[in-house]
Amino acid sequence: MTTLSERLKEERNRLGLNQTDFGSLAGVGKTTQINYESGSRTPSADYLAAIFKHGVDIQYIVTGIAAKKVCEREPIDAVLFLKVIDALEKLASDSKKRWPTQYLATTALRVYNFLIKEETVDSEKIERLLQLVVNN
Repeated sequence: MTTLSERLKEERNRLGLNQTDFGSLAGVGKTTQINYESGSRTPSADYLAAIFKHGVDIQYIVTGIAAKKVCEREPIDAVLFLKVIDALEKLASDSKKRWPTQYLATTALRVYNFLIKEETVDSEKIERLLQLVVNN
């Protein structure tokens, strides 16, 4: 099993930074960064919080278990998403409304995020949900 200092160095390398640049993310110099990576000093919670803001996987550094990445999420169900968009466009057309693109996109996403958790989804369920969302 790797040590905290080894995992810290791995994360720095993953981000493609040298010790000076990586240390500067947390406001420490190259020597301090070298000490952290060699294991002669242990980074503080403030240091870890600072580098976290720059995309460093703190969970991995501390525990050795990588945090789930966004790319590990389930892929979008394109068929369901398109059904939601089609139903939303039909609702707008039937009611002779013209909504801004941002409204259409956020409404479609809200409805999709709700429906993706459902066991079964049919056109009627999509339309009923859209009616509720649009009318409120």
